Amino acid sequence: MVIILIAMLVLLFGEDVYRMNRHLAQLRDDFCRAHDPQGLNVFSFDAGKGGAEDLLEASLTVPFLSGEKFVVARGFLSSAKAVQESLLASLDRVPESTTLVFVERATTRDLSKSPLYNVLSGKPGSREFPAITPRSVASTFAAELRSRGVSLVRGAERHAAAMLPADSWQIVQEADKVAAYVVAHGRTEVTVEDLSEVISGGREESVFSFLDACLEGDPGGAVGQLVSLMDGGMSEYQVIGAVTRQVRTLVAVRDALDRGVVDKAVIAREMKMHPYPVEKAMRAVRNVQSKILRRLFGLCLDTETSLKTSGSGREAVELLAVRLAVVARG
Repeated sequence: MVIILIAMLVLLFGEDVYRMNRHLAQLRDDFCRAHDPQGLNVFSFDAGKGGAEDLLEASLTVPFLSGEKFVVARGFLSSAKAVQESLLASLDRVPESTTLVFVERATTRDLSKSPLYNVLSGKPGSREFPAITPRSVASTFAAELRSRGVSLVRGAERHAAAMLPADSWQIVQEADKVAAYVVAHGRTEVTVEDLSEVISGGREESVFSFLDACLEGDPGGAVGQLVSLMDGGMSEYQVIGAVTRQVRTLVAVRDALDRGVVDKAVIAREMKMHPYPVEKAMRAVRNVQSKILRRLFGLCLDTETSLKTSGSGREAVELLAVRLAVVARG
């Protein structure tokens, strides 16, 4: 797919850095194919490594052996107000031959006081890349599959949401694998069986997705994730055991953050875990208080005890999903 550069000034921003950088790379590749195959007029500047002078010089000067120029400016919407105002004063002098793309790892709320944001956010071609949430995992995965010429069969969305993390990089990687697997078998539709066969770490990621829905205070989504786990072959005992272990991890990570330990590698060493699940847990608990997580852990232990002593079964686990979401919502 070719992305047409329709604006001289473009703003790309958001928390999903992977999708944002992928979109930027597509813009840059399209520019080079159309105007500058050697990349002689492609420049990139970082606000943390210099001021606005070099950025402006590159943006305002005549392109070299070409009619167009492509300039990337990272982090300038988070720079000092004086720097932003100096850029604003010169933007109307940027020639039509220059495409100037501002890139910012921040949300609309973060940028609300930025002078540059107020001017750039309404420009054609500007786009926000919000963080993937548990609720948007299935739709994002389905869109990635469609771009590869395959599609999910009806009902498979729920299973995909249960098996995948709220992480755009991993969603893209799994979409690549699933699409290749299905096409190799001469099909264009992805079944639940395909997902179970191909997706890496399905059960672990399913438990993470279940807890994400709980921490978002979404009882319906939590129950749906839980049903998918058990439909996928996990027993009530396996589910509650896995959920309890993950909540214990969330409690430990939250305690480390409260102690001022913010390096995932340090936390991983303390907990004797791989940094990847620690990083996922850090994202999950960043807005959740320790006392809430401890209450969730207590509910898990109570349900686990109930299963062992009374054999209460699936209903008790489904009730746990609702109770966890309600407690997390406060």
